[in-house]
Amino acid sequence: MRQSWVDAQSTLEIAVAGVKAMDSDLTRIQEGYEVELRAEPSNPHDAHAIQVIGWYGMARSEAGHVLGYVPRDWAAVLTADQWVATVHRVLEYEGKRAGLRLTLRRKREDLPLSPEDWQETEAVYR
Repeated sequence: MRQSWVDAQSTLEIAVAGVKAMDSDLTRIQEGYEVELRAEPSNPHDAHAIQVIGWYGMARSEAGHVLGYVPRDWAAVLTADQWVATVHRVLEYEGKRAGLRLTLRRKREDLPLSPEDWQETEAVYR
């Protein structure tokens, strides 16, 4: 993955790594749900690790639930606080939720950050 290519993108789609199929937190996730990307530089396996965090109605000041991780090759070239992430697709396997795909949108000061606002104004910013 080339940094220059990622830097030129305003929207990306990625799969979430490390999602546990039996994780009860996945039952609360729906398409369009906003999640946080949180850098985890103290991760002993990958200094570039980026967690995918969900809240389920909790205040954002709370720790949240780790749903999985941005895949290693993406994490090496992304900066977590430069992207807004929403669940694009919930993947199922044998009738159970088994994975997530995210849409990442680059944060821009002139763009609204909530998914509801994107739908109303996205055409203006293309």
